[in-house]
Amino acid sequence: MCVVLAIVSLLSWLPIYQIKQYRAQQAEQLFLHQFETSWDAARQYVAIEPRAVGVMWDAPTHTITFKGAGESFRNHQLVLPETLTVSNPAEWHLINITHNKGIKPRTLKLKSTLNNREYQYKVQMMWGVLHVQK
Repeated sequence: MCVVLAIVSLLSWLPIYQIKQYRAQQAEQLFLHQFETSWDAARQYVAIEPRAVGVMWDAPTHTITFKGAGESFRNHQLVLPETLTVSNPAEWHLINITHNKGIKPRTLKLKSTLNNREYQYKVQMMWGVLHVQK
């Protein structure tokens, strides 16, 4: 009876573990999609308005903040899931997308602890076009 109870307990634990993994993967994918969408929205805002948008990584709060200089840009923060970390924080420091100067090329990296995958966002060209490598 104890053996049967142990087997049933083990079989009920496996799906719960898989659900947690699935939810963590979905949280990562949602964050990456939100980041790419927010980046594109900031680029489009800067192309239309002669204002700047700052993108900042804040390590203590584990957030990425998009902050515009104009009133028409909606400032917002994206909270990184617990499974994602910033691999190169120096590149994330004070990114300014401006109307006349654009943005200098850089590579923004995020690393997943779920599958050890590194997501690279290569910022290229004057207007900060993202080239994503997953």
